[in-house]
Amino acid sequence: MSSGIQSQEQLDRAKLASIKHGEHADVILQALCRGAVRKSVDGVCGKCDAYIIADPQTGIPTMLEHKGDIDIFPGSKAVDWSPVERELSGRVGEAVTLIIQWFDENLGFGKKLPAPLVMAQLRMTPQDWHNDVVNHRDFEGALAAEGVRLVRKRGRGGNQFQRM
Repeated sequence: MSSGIQSQEQLDRAKLASIKHGEHADVILQALCRGAVRKSVDGVCGKCDAYIIADPQTGIPTMLEHKGDIDIFPGSKAVDWSPVERELSGRVGEAVTLIIQWFDENLGFGKKLPAPLVMAQLRMTPQDWHNDVVNHRDFEGALAAEGVRLVRKRGRGGNQFQRM
């Protein structure tokens, strides 16, 4: 077999999960290659917006977010999608407005806005910042719509925002 296991051998859970993830990745790639992904523009793939709805238990969201062993589309970005666009209010709305305004005023490739600066500007505790803003279901999607992403980092420097 292609997994390197003899056909008479038993599969453990980890190996079976790995095979399932590979099959999911193959099916998604095949489906998208039938669409805009295979259009060539000046020798490279054209832009493609793909809407993939998947249960987290399948492991597909992890593969799309570049977090697992399999990275289906290297360099792509995955954002949450909501069928109804909602106007953000409260601290989440303030944070998005502040972040977008900062990038509009500080044009330049590679500029990064440290998340702790935004948190301090909003006078929020780290716990409230993460619970009420960063983990809000529409926060990263609203930023992505404006061409900004949250880069999550551990340790010194912490999270930061940057233009995509």
